[in-house]
Order: sequence, then structure tokens, then C-alpha cells
Amino acid sequence: MPEVLVTKDDKAVTILSSRDFKEQIEKYIGSDFAKHYHRQIEELSYCVRELASYVNDKDIRSEMEEVLSVNGF
Repeated sequence: MPEVLVTKDDKAVTILSSRDFKEQIEKYIGSDFAKHYHRQIEELSYCVRELASYVNDKDIRSEMEEVLSVNGF
């Protein structure tokens, strides 16, 4: 779902995906911050996948996997 964020210089930016958000981090803060953000999200995604493997409810596990794939992880 699109989200409009406002930068500190009052520019409205529409975020359509986690990739858009990462690009804005890189643009406004720098590539090291964007890389750090990406690593954090990858680690979180790994944890969610691990957790999904312990969930016995097929519907919940499917929903968790869908959330990850929709967001590119």
C-alpha cells in the first residue's frame, strides 16, 4: 500500500515498496545507512522465516510468507 512520507525539507515522497524506502535512505542519509537498513531487514526476514517454520497453522504460515514476498524478501 502506498504511503506518503515528508522529508525534513518538506518534500512529499511516495513509498510504494521497501526498495523505494531504501532508495530514499540512500538519497537523504547515505549509502552506508541504506546498506545497514537492508542488512537489518534481511536479518528480520530470516527470523520471520525461521519462526514460520515452527508455526503449525498453514494459514498463518502462508500469510507470513506472503508478507515477506510482497515486500521483496
